[in-house]
Amino acid sequence: MQQEQHLAWLQFESLSREYQALKSEQSARIGFRDNLLYVTLGSLGALLGYSFFSLEQLEVNADRALALLAGPWITIILGWTYCINDRVITQIARYVELNLKQKMQQIEGLDRCAPFEWEILHRTDENRFARKLMQLIIDLFAFPIAGVTFIVLSLSQSYLSLGVMGTTIAVFEVLLLLVLTWHIIANCGLLKKT
Repeated sequence: MQQEQHLAWLQFESLSREYQALKSEQSARIGFRDNLLYVTLGSLGALLGYSFFSLEQLEVNADRALALLAGPWITIILGWTYCINDRVITQIARYVELNLKQKMQQIEGLDRCAPFEWEILHRTDENRFARKLMQLIIDLFAFPIAGVTFIVLSLSQSYLSLGVMGTTIAVFEVLLLLVLTWHIIANCGLLKKT
């Protein structure tokens, strides 16, 4: 009997430490992911400042138009990093809900309690769909729509004449922005239950 209790305690302690490590990683990733929005806004603002308010004359300039093509790269790279972190955050939550919770409930004495209930409860409130939809809109504006906006600004600054290199870059950026858009929508949690 005492050995069974000791084994149950060891299992509980092991699962608790795993939970703490996962939640620590999840919290760090949430902070990093959320800061990517600010980094994106700051980077795009700096690029706009450089492109439109440099010390040179404020005239249509091919160099400025090409510089604006850096905007989509900023949104693609930071948007992709945002999406990957968001996906890992969701995977940690699912792992806790589907694996750790069940293992914890199998420990004698804990089989009648509801461990990690918050992991499920906070995702069942009535406003969840509205919050997820608003987050999807913010993510789309912050990353792919902002990237497309910079392509449009570049085209307008160059009078639709970016040259072969600029046009190739712009087309490639549009394709990558479409992939990013698909990835953001597919992982937003609105298309399937998360």
